[in-house]
Amino acid sequence: ISDFTGFERTVTTFDNIEQDDDILLPRFVAQYRFNNSAMVYGLIARGYKPAGVNYFADIEELLTFDTETSTNYEIGVKTSFLKNRLKLNLAAFYSPVNNFQINAIDVNTFARQVANVDADIAGVEVELRATPFEGFDAIAGFGYVEATFDDFSNPFGGEELEGNNLPYV
Repeated sequence: ISDFTGFERTVTTFDNIEQDDDILLPRFVAQYRFNNSAMVYGLIARGYKPAGVNYFADIEELLTFDTETSTNYEIGVKTSFLKNRLKLNLAAFYSPVNNFQINAIDVNTFARQVANVDADIAGVEVELRATPFEGFDAIAGFGYVEATFDDFSNPFGGEELEGNNLPYV
């Protein structure tokens, strides 16, 4: 039969394929306010994306993909000056991701399939907000993110991507 790419291919069928998940997603936050103008905070939270099925997989080992989970760590400081007319916020974060779900191209069918890879995401953010007069805010922000594959070989094409940047991050 022909698939959406227009190429003829053999269809492999699998029976009773199922993916389901149960997960607890806690979030812990602590903050300390030095005064009305400065506070520091830290948080730890879990993230989650459910498992699923690759509908165009040719072999059973590539048919399903696993649940993506992350533990997110963030620390920051929020400050205000000049009677709240100037605010400066700083944050740093780190998120190791287990089974990051990446869209990989199957070189045989050109279909996008989902594969799992471990990844690390880290970054910093800075925000400056000035209110020189009532009704007017000037806002500037900067963010830097470093997001890389830990150890990954595309199961659909064989490319080695360890140390490369994650797409769309």
